Amino acid sequence: SRKLSDEEIAESIKRFEETMEEKASVIISKTRDDFVKKAGVVETKSGLLYRIDKAGAGKDLNDKDFVVVKYSGQLPDGNNFDGSYLPSEIQLVDLPSGWREGIKRIKKGGKVTLFVPPELGRPEQIGMFESMVELGIELIDVYSESDSLEFGVKEAGKSVSKQ
Repeated sequence: SRKLSDEEIAESIKRFEETMEEKASVIISKTRDDFVKKAGVVETKSGLLYRIDKAGAGKDLNDKDFVVVKYSGQLPDGNNFDGSYLPSEIQLVDLPSGWREGIKRIKKGGKVTLFVPPELGRPEQIGMFESMVELGIELIDVYSESDSLEFGVKEAGKSVSKQ
């Protein structure tokens, strides 16, 4: 049996990657099309799709606010990739742009479902297939940067007072 040259191996890998990208693109497109058909779905100029499941109440959010959320994420193939059944705390500015844009559509106590395209998600993840996600987010609490400095930022479930 003959061994493949480095060029033949490289060409085979390239063809395989192109085939996988095409398959992923078809799955993403179908999943997106299915999501768009759901009642109440809105598309933003950036390409984010969202549906407000519960508006919540309170002040509008800004990127410097800290949020406490519960969330679940699903890949286009239907598999769950991530989720937080316990509340997670993060500053909005530290979230991917699509997540941030979607969370800003609701207020404290609100729930939103997002369909985040790769360019608004976590593009550093392996391949665009893993970057395209559907997220369900519940906004449990919001506090400003000044609140966190005055009252202490929570770390690992413990309150850390300002010294």
